[in-house]
Amino acid sequence: MEWLKENYQWVITTLIAFIALIIGGGGLINLKKKSPSRKGLFIFGVLLGIALLGVSAFGLFSSEPHENPSFVYHQGKVFYDNGEYRKAIKCFRQAAKGLEYTDIARTNAALFEGRSYHYLRKYSKAIDCYYESLAILNLDPKSKKTNYAIVYHSLGLTYEKQGLKEKALDQFLEAYRIGLNEWGSKDENTKSYLDSLRRVYKTLDFEESFDDWLVTQLAEVFAKVYNSLYFDDFEAESFEDWLAAQLAS
Repeated sequence: MEWLKENYQWVITTLIAFIALIIGGGGLINLKKKSPSRKGLFIFGVLLGIALLGVSAFGLFSSEPHENPSFVYHQGKVFYDNGEYRKAIKCFRQAAKGLEYTDIARTNAALFEGRSYHYLRKYSKAIDCYYESLAILNLDPKSKKTNYAIVYHSLGLTYEKQGLKEKALDQFLEAYRIGLNEWGSKDENTKSYLDSLRRVYKTLDFEESFDDWLVTQLAEVFAKVYNSLYFDDFEAESFEDWLAAQLAS
C-alpha cells in the first residue's frame, strides 16, 4: 500500500499506456482495408502507449534511492524540503542502513524521518524516530548539546499535535535550557523554543504566571553559575531578577 502511495503517478501512467496500446493495437488488428483514414489514429495510439510505458518505467526506476548513503541522505533532504515526505522517508531509511550508527548524518536521518512522519500526521512513528535520534546521540560522548535541543523541540511539537501538552512542555523546556546555555537568549532557535514553551503553557491550567514558572524551572540549572560570577558583588541583582529581565527583553 505504501508503494502505491509513493508511486501512484507512475501506476496511473502505466494504466493509460496499456489502454492506449489495447485500443491502438486492437484497432490495427481489426482495421478494414476500406478504412485507411483510421489507420493513422490507431498507430498514434500504439506509439503513445509505448512512450507512456517508457516514461513510467523511467519514473519508477529513478525513484529508487542511490546506493551511496550520503547521497541518499541529501536526496531525502531535497524531497523533504519540497514536501515530498513519503519519498523523503524512503531515502532516510535507505541512508540509515549504510551509515555508521554514531554518524551525525544517521542522527539527522532519524530526525528528518520523524519530521516527515509528523507532517504526514503519523505522530507515533515520528516519536519513535525522534527517540532513535536521541539514542544515537547518547552513544557519542562528543555529541553537541545543540543537536539534543533540536530533537527535543521536534519531539515537543509532535506531542503538542497529539494533545499531550504537558509532555510537549517538558520537551520544549529541555530544548530551551540547552538553547539558553549554548546559544544565548538572543539566538533565533532559543527564541523559537521560548515561544513554543509560552504557547503550550498558556493552554494548561496553571495558576502562576508563565514568567514565574519559567524562573522556577531554570533556577536550579543556572543559579549556581550566575551566583558564582557575583559572589563578591553584593550590589548585583539577584538571579531571579536577572532572568526575568532576560525573558522580558
